Amino acid sequence: MATLQMLVSFVVVLGILILVHELGHFFMARLAGVGVERFSIGFGPVLWRVRGKETEYCVSAIPMGGYVKMMGDDENPLEGGKGVAIDPAKAFNTKPLIARFLIVFAGPAMNFILAAVIAALMFMLVGRPVAPAEIGRVTDGGPAAQAGLEQGDVIVHNHPYLGASHTPDVAVAVPIFMTTTPPAKFASSAASSGEAPDASASEKVARTVSPAPVTSAT
Repeated sequence: MATLQMLVSFVVVLGILILVHELGHFFMARLAGVGVERFSIGFGPVLWRVRGKETEYCVSAIPMGGYVKMMGDDENPLEGGKGVAIDPAKAFNTKPLIARFLIVFAGPAMNFILAAVIAALMFMLVGRPVAPAEIGRVTDGGPAAQAGLEQGDVIVHNHPYLGASHTPDVAVAVPIFMTTTPPAKFASSAASSGEAPDASASEKVARTVSPAPVTSAT
């Protein structure tokens, strides 16, 4: 089951990369006035197809790549070989060098853009690393607020803890005991010592957060 899930995940992720890559070629070709005969995700025998006004959209049997078959680009037999007579104004090979370069470059450029978008979403949705580990916002009534955390607290020490019920047959959600200090105390202690204060420093007002362990049978 795990192997099947891994294979499905691989095909889905690879399919997204291929789709974005080929869309770069496709849209740039359209912008340059090049006709597109076929837009295919995958190689080999066609499993599914739908024909538009000018372009045939396909899903093929081998999901290890894809291609955009442009008018006048008849050199690659994997992409359909030589086609019917075409309008020279829409042929890839008759376009200026800069247009052909942009069409070819648009595929990898879209992959770079996708990587930048994913990285930005990770920072926006998951968070970003900061030093020191200062709490930026605490939702009123949320678990963090109920545990005593406040905005501006700085986490200076983590205390890992495993519940008494931790056995090979029980999955334990491991809580983290966090010692925090208000930012003013943290700054004064750090300035005097040159480093983050220890959780046991007497001049620091500290709170220890200790959520209850959550267990579930596997």
